Amino acid sequence: MSILQNYCHSNNKANLPAYLIACKEYNNFVDIDATLKIEGVLEYHKDLFNRIMECESIDEASHIFNRYMHELFNLSEKHVNSYIKVLRGLLFDSNRPEGAVLKGWVESRFGLIPTYHKGKIPSIDSEAYLIYLVDRMNNEVSGNLIEYQLDLLYTYTQYIIRRFFVNFIPYVTVYRGLNNIDEHEVLEKNKNRYTLLLNNISSFTFSRDIAETFGDFILETNVPFTKIIFFHNVLPMLKFAGEMEVMVLGGIYNAKIDYY
Repeated sequence: MSILQNYCHSNNKANLPAYLIACKEYNNFVDIDATLKIEGVLEYHKDLFNRIMECESIDEASHIFNRYMHELFNLSEKHVNSYIKVLRGLLFDSNRPEGAVLKGWVESRFGLIPTYHKGKIPSIDSEAYLIYLVDRMNNEVSGNLIEYQLDLLYTYTQYIIRRFFVNFIPYVTVYRGLNNIDEHEVLEKNKNRYTLLLNNISSFTFSRDIAETFGDFILETNVPFTKIIFFHNVLPMLKFAGEMEVMVLGGIYNAKIDYY
């Protein structure tokens, strides 16, 4: 619990406290009935998610979601900020302002404070945290109710998993290529078994082969389905640079790290 005190707020906007979302026990023992929700999203958008649960295909569901988002947030207008722009920015480089906006959304909604943005963030009193906040408030990527857009994206992803990717429940195995194991904070180690504190939002891939192209070490871990924020299959009409990437909520994870 001590390490999490530096990276968990006492309040959030989810149905579970931040320390529980981040702790190793949650990641290890989540079950098929687990729920992680952002308050108010289902209540305000009930009709949307009822329609999505009735869809016969992901293409149909994604079309309904995309049209709903465009109408609600005027995404068809030029120069309007959107969740798509923010996702693409983070996938390109998580230290960009788009990455800070996504980390800020996780901090606001789930109470998980980022551990890294352009450098290690030791606490909310540090200069590194201030640098992150400046990027988070960047006008080009923080406007147009972006956090509400991301609320809907996360909730949509959870519905898509329950409707079309039941094999992800309760866990899915993901991989990440590393050049240096010290990229993550190591809490425990026993041979190739590690306990790590991951950043509040972290990117992985479903493919070990793809992970091998990004580093000499391969990190493998199991992620609870409730902590999956987004993966490219949920919006098949959109093209992302990271075709097999999956974005997950951080916290303390057990992992295996091998040199290949």
